[in-house]
Amino acid sequence: ADSISVKNVETTDTVVGSAGEDTVSLLVASAISISKVETLVGSTGNDTITLLVAANTQVSGVETVIGASVADTVSLLVAGNVSVTGVETVFGTSGADTITMLDGSGAYTFAFASGDSSSTATDQIVGWTGGNDKIDFGSTSLAIEAVSPAAVSGTASIDSHGLATFFTSDSTVNLRITAVEHALSTTNGATAGECAVFVDGAGNTYLFISDGADGVSANDLVIKLVGMNATTGIVIASGDISSIT
Repeated sequence: ADSISVKNVETTDTVVGSAGEDTVSLLVASAISISKVETLVGSTGNDTITLLVAANTQVSGVETVIGASVADTVSLLVAGNVSVTGVETVFGTSGADTITMLDGSGAYTFAFASGDSSSTATDQIVGWTGGNDKIDFGSTSLAIEAVSPAAVSGTASIDSHGLATFFTSDSTVNLRITAVEHALSTTNGATAGECAVFVDGAGNTYLFISDGADGVSANDLVIKLVGMNATTGIVIASGDISSIT
């Protein structure tokens, strides 16, 4: 197991790690291929990493990750922006992360835990593909709680697919988050894993997952799907979100 720093590498260069835990730090902007490297720390420039074999890789300060032809997992060590292609699973941080999918036809699984993405530090997913991409919330099974009464100020109406609508006064994202949470918590009591989606009027969709406590808190999950305008709602399979359309 080693920690090394490299510079002046080219797109054809490859760093092959040992059988232990290896960390590679890039001193200048680079585009390299890696194999058996567990942690990759990028430079202050634009870095592109290509995974040559199936990997579970932690990255920091890396702009683009290109996966191998088999199952890859990328975990962000610090809050930031990363573009991925050919990567099956992405873990964000508890800060505000932006994850851009470069291959829109891919099937990605985004793994979150309570507190990973909140109303004040919201993760953004760019390039969401409604029928292919998934949200994994760990051991907590997700569920839809329909709230059938018409929306009133401060309380959303949620259909059987988890698509929320609002009273006219609830016109901002924060007011809509509050209205969704209030609807879920007052129907049958707050339950961890209950979820809903809503649109912001600007072509984006927000996913809300309750932490099971009354009131909006840092442990409620809020995710922004950039450029995706939900019209149908959520599909849940085996406790995870298998589709948002």
